[in-house]
Amino acid sequence: MKRTLHLAAAGACLAVLAGCSLPQGPPGVVIDKSRAYQCTGVRKNRTCTWSMHLTVRQEDGSTRRFRVSIPDYTHCVRGARYPTCTNG
Repeated sequence: MKRTLHLAAAGACLAVLAGCSLPQGPPGVVIDKSRAYQCTGVRKNRTCTWSMHLTVRQEDGSTRRFRVSIPDYTHCVRGARYPTCTNG
């Protein structure tokens, strides 16, 4: 039983670390920010995470919404240039 718990914990840790490397979005000016708290599973097996998104206006005038990490979401305010704003 303990071995199963250790393997599950190790798998969860790897999943969290893998989730930190999100692909970089397109360059542009941040025009919107959104976040959602999403939960999956039920009762004991419930897992909840934040999902952060930025929307940028690109040079050609089109807009693009994409997922970012929590630090990138925090550093990039509306009107900032992405990805320059991710440098803190």
